[in-house]
Amino acid sequence: MVIALHVWLHGRIVRLPHPATQDEPGFVEITAAKNPYQLAGVVTTASVYGPAYAWWARPFAAVFADPYRAHRVANTVALLALLGMLGWMLRRERVDQLGTVVGLSFVYALLAGSHSLAVGADLLAAALYFAALAVGKDRRWLPTVAAIILCALAGLAKPYVLLAWGIIATHRMLFAPLRHAAAFLALSAAAALGLGALLHVCAPYYWLTTFELHRLSVASDPEVFVRQNLAFLGLAGALVALVLLQRPVRRRVRLVWGAPLLEPAAEYWTWATVVAAAALWTTLSWHGGNFLVYHHHLLLAPLTISALHRLPHWPRLGPALLAANLIVVAWQMPPGPGDDNWSELATVVSATPGRILAEPLLLPFAAQRPDLEWFEHGQTATVLAFLDESPAVAAAQSKLFRALDADATALTARIAAEEFDAIFLAYEQLPGGTTWCYRRGRFLKTIFAHYVLVKTVPVFPYFAPYWDRSHYGQQSIYLTKWVPKHAPGVRD
Repeated sequence: MVIALHVWLHGRIVRLPHPATQDEPGFVEITAAKNPYQLAGVVTTASVYGPAYAWWARPFAAVFADPYRAHRVANTVALLALLGMLGWMLRRERVDQLGTVVGLSFVYALLAGSHSLAVGADLLAAALYFAALAVGKDRRWLPTVAAIILCALAGLAKPYVLLAWGIIATHRMLFAPLRHAAAFLALSAAAALGLGALLHVCAPYYWLTTFELHRLSVASDPEVFVRQNLAFLGLAGALVALVLLQRPVRRRVRLVWGAPLLEPAAEYWTWATVVAAAALWTTLSWHGGNFLVYHHHLLLAPLTISALHRLPHWPRLGPALLAANLIVVAWQMPPGPGDDNWSELATVVSATPGRILAEPLLLPFAAQRPDLEWFEHGQTATVLAFLDESPAVAAAQSKLFRALDADATALTARIAAEEFDAIFLAYEQLPGGTTWCYRRGRFLKTIFAHYVLVKTVPVFPYFAPYWDRSHYGQQSIYLTKWVPKHAPGVRD
């Protein structure tokens, strides 16, 4: 029942013809870009994430005419790959067929009912993360090499899934003979040096846009920490309870080259669950930019295996907890997509004559309106705003900053000259107040000086608000239309 409900929801989401988040158009453009980590690429179509998702999505974009459907199909295939690997691992860990179905139901429902299905790298990263963990459980040479390669690919999708490497490394360092840990670390160092050299040559701005930008922009919020963890407990509390219902084990330390440092060894998936939970509690769940994504992608799969491992020890309590939790998951299923009011926006855009400067959210109109121009392509505005707010970094990246600054200055001059017959800006009303959807600080003063607001159209992207699955599609983004103050029929 839970799976059937979410399959219906999943199908509705895949068929959405319009952006379901404000970030989706940027990912569509990045997928089509050549190399967003070289100077020219950063200036024209920057990416603040790794290249793996673009590699993955391009074949789907070549098959499907609708880019949004293409990307959601790509994410669906990544999700199905994750579920296939999880089902195989559950059976390999001697979980019975019913337990396997229950585990897959939890993971599918939580992922298919989340904004992970939006265009972006999250589900690909989650699949690569789990694949690395599954292969890394085996300490033989070939699986070890494969696990390191998968960790690297996962990190090139989303950096946070490099946690897989940390889980494998710490488990081998603590619970395997030290020679296994030494071999893993040595091979990892060689792979890191090789990959680092390759990125330095082929993607010289990768570290800046992917790591340094996020490191300096992440904010910690105690309220977000509480809300995320309580929300996850509400969706997966039975799994958490089954993992916690175990007696503590006393371990002894041994400093012998051919023996583990700690004995007895912690069960592999329990260790993965503990390390993922520790990462969430100390850092990741304090950040609200990707609500519950880190929980779903880093913790959920290992937690599921570890919990179902213990199900035979609780023959009555365990099934009761899982059944009650699945009812809660079904009850909290997001509403299906409704009217996003995109038709009204399409009418306004089509009725607007002349040259238009627009937000990336209007990218679906590009084919019908070749006179549309964009404030940015990809995530270039994010990089420029980051450099504007980080003078030390801007000074160190002077060549890049000068190029971005020149483009922004030229566009500002065109706005001041009223070259555009209309400008579309987007804003939304968040709990903390009204905010512009994109980083437009460079242009707002000039726009307000030379243009006047004449129309506001609300649209309802499906994954808004992204932090509240029970109200998906019920928060609006407002597209505002501005025309020159000296245009005929306009009152200043």
